[in-house]
Amino acid sequence: MKTQSILQLNRGKQKFIVITFITAMVFLSTLSICGGLMIDSYTSELSNSLKGSLTVQLPGTPNNDQNLLNKRTNIVIKELNKNKKISKIEVLNKDDSKELLKPWIGKGALPKDITIPIIIDITISKKHTLKAIELEKQLSKSIKDISVIDNENFSKKQLRIASLFKILVT
Repeated sequence: MKTQSILQLNRGKQKFIVITFITAMVFLSTLSICGGLMIDSYTSELSNSLKGSLTVQLPGTPNNDQNLLNKRTNIVIKELNKNKKISKIEVLNKDDSKELLKPWIGKGALPKDITIPIIIDITISKKHTLKAIELEKQLSKSIKDISVIDNENFSKKQLRIASLFKILVT
């Protein structure tokens, strides 16, 4: 007496289709898990790299007056150096600042009359915390139109979107 299997896989075409389908499902599941792990790794790395960093933006001067701009920059740097919570201060050069504007303005030549802000990257000592609003109040006493951005809070929305995408992928 001949017995038949429950799945009826002993036939040629059916056996091939089921095996192909299962192989495709395993492949797509593996691809999805790898994609989720890559997104998780990227968002964790980005989040950790932004912890403890602030960005100070000092607007450019009318007619790009370099002497006035240097004077204002030096005032800000002196004020930042007084703060013991700050471990590193880095002033971005004009070319780096222009590079940051390219995603908004485009890759073509920037207009010559555009005012480029001075951007100062600040790293806060690991032992301390410093809120952007506190630092902005402190610096506003010397320079009125200055702004301070908390890089971690600024990128939280993008990180949430990436996390949502990771959930959808996996």
